[in-house]
Amino acid sequence: PSVSPDGQFIAFAEGPPGKHDIKVMNVNGEFVGNLTVHPANDEDACWSPDGKHIAFVSNRHGSRALWGLAVKDGKPAGKPFMIRSEMGNSGLHKWTSKGLACEMFVMTWDIFLMPVDPKTGKPSDEARMLSYIPTGSNNCPRWSPDGKYLAFASQKKGGPGRANIVVNSPDSGEAKEYPIPTKNYRGFLTELSWLPDGSGLGFSMMDRAESLSGQVRRLFRLNLETEEWKTWRLPSRFGGTWGPDGSTFVFEKRSEEGEEQGIVQWNPNTGEERILYRIPADIEERVVRGMKFSHDSKKLVFSLNNYLLMALDIETGKAKKVGSDLMAPTWSADGELILALDSWEDGWPK
Repeated sequence: PSVSPDGQFIAFAEGPPGKHDIKVMNVNGEFVGNLTVHPANDEDACWSPDGKHIAFVSNRHGSRALWGLAVKDGKPAGKPFMIRSEMGNSGLHKWTSKGLACEMFVMTWDIFLMPVDPKTGKPSDEARMLSYIPTGSNNCPRWSPDGKYLAFASQKKGGPGRANIVVNSPDSGEAKEYPIPTKNYRGFLTELSWLPDGSGLGFSMMDRAESLSGQVRRLFRLNLETEEWKTWRLPSRFGGTWGPDGSTFVFEKRSEEGEEQGIVQWNPNTGEERILYRIPADIEERVVRGMKFSHDSKKLVFSLNNYLLMALDIETGKAKKVGSDLMAPTWSADGELILALDSWEDGWPK
């Protein structure tokens, strides 16, 4: 809410999510009327110091822009007009005698490399940022099976909804970019992984491409030699990891009734499924995350309900608890240890 300089009116944004209008009430709480009526989202109303205008942020021309409107006696005195075309992630706070005060939310994701002594597990030098431009939107780094290349997702090139998978050689600094075949990239990947033989990479991601009423999850796979992508609609709303031979994908699946749930190995080319593990019905929530195969492909580690660490024997189908209050597990290079993030502390994992 924003109070007019004469203390008579309060401007505020109200309406369904993503479809707010700017409205006015008097200081007694009585509704005066709408200042804007538009199907777009109008918000962050601010009175001018002389009380003759309001400024607000709206996406009525497709992107967030700064708009103004003449106001008299708490009612519109003209039509809205654009002041500035680009507001990005900015939000208005107050219109002062020196100008408009606003805030901007900016989040950056970058990749750092840090040498670690394999015997002690301690850093042997300071971390340094990966030598790749552009910076600021690079995430989900994954080492190749032979340890020579680092793959990650980068969103800075290509425009909104576009991104590349980048394969970088930290030793030489050379990098090759592979555009992801989608216009609906969300800005962050969590499960990018190499095929076991190092011939390609893949991930799954929510996409709107095949659904007008909702979202579907699609599986993406890149062949590094031919630079060709293949995509499939994944029969699950949840992600997973590639199977040991690289031709199957392993993910959490629930029945339509929501009762039967487990870990399934799925062949995207044939549609065949194999149940690797059924989650006991007496376990609440039953959410599977962070699945990783051991290097010999005989075991699968995963987090159950985010914090209960489980190790599954692929041959027998039996799983046992190996830790608690842990998440995001992975295997050490020699396959002897499971590494995981410790329990949450002050809102962040250790």
